[in-house]
Order: sequence, then structure tokens, then C-alpha cells
Amino acid sequence: MQINIRKATFSDFDPVLKLKHQVHEFHHKNRPDFYKKSASPITQDEFQKIINSHDQEIYIVENEKIICGYAFIKIVTFKNNPLIHDHSRFFIDDICIDRKFRNKGIGKSLMQELELVCRSKGIRYIDLNVWNFNSDAIDFYKKSGFQSIMMRMEKILD
Repeated sequence: MQINIRKATFSDFDPVLKLKHQVHEFHHKNRPDFYKKSASPITQDEFQKIINSHDQEIYIVENEKIICGYAFIKIVTFKNNPLIHDHSRFFIDDICIDRKFRNKGIGKSLMQELELVCRSKGIRYIDLNVWNFNSDAIDFYKKSGFQSIMMRMEKILD
């Protein structure tokens, strides 16, 4: 297995879109009250804006030159906030390893690379959100050293 992790280019749009469909379909299946069916979970314009952004990045994972995963990252900076110390956080906004490539160490390699990128930017914190129904992801994040720091709750009214 030959893993390569790199920043995305616009030519990665179609394979990333296929992976985005996997993620969106999973979310829609588990929370159809929240997620709509969508033919395009991301547009070409949105993808290009992220690639060109100074505070967002997309990392691509290739196995034998086949795109099998991605991570969408946002750098969130707190500055001059009267309640919060100045610092930046590396927020994993969206992450996916193709179903066919899971449990092969590819996600672990991606997470290790993201940690290196984070450290190279002088950032100490990595954040992400995960739905409670996504137990595989929760287990993976815990094995990767993440811990729960807050809980988001909802109440659905009749």
C-alpha cells in the first residue's frame, strides 16, 4: 500500500464529490429530518473557493494514486476576545475515507499528517464534530487521541 497525502487541486473535484456523496448519504440515512437528499453535496465553486482560501484547506489521500479520502480543514483564530485567550484551532470540518479503504491504516496516516500540518502552523488544538450515530468515527477519533470536551443537545418539539 502506497499512501500519499497532499493538498487538493481543482482536478480532484470529481473523486472528492463521490466521497462527499458517501458521507452525505450516511448522514441523510441517519438524520433525514436534518439532511436533505442532495445530488451535489458540494459545488465546483465551493470547492474552488476552499482551495483558494487562506484559512481553509483540503487534504487528499491517495492509495496507489487512487483518491480514497479527504479532509476539509478550517483554521479558526481567536484574537482580542475579552473571554478567550488568543489562539488558533485546526478544525476538521469534514473527513472521509472511502468505505472500501477503511480499517487499513489510511485514516490513521491522514490524522498523523494533519497533526504534522497543525504543528507546523504552530497550532496546538485540533477540533472536530461528530454525530452520536457515527459510532465507527467516534471510536476512530478516540483511538486517535481525541476526547469529548462539550456536548451539543437538541429537543425536537411536536
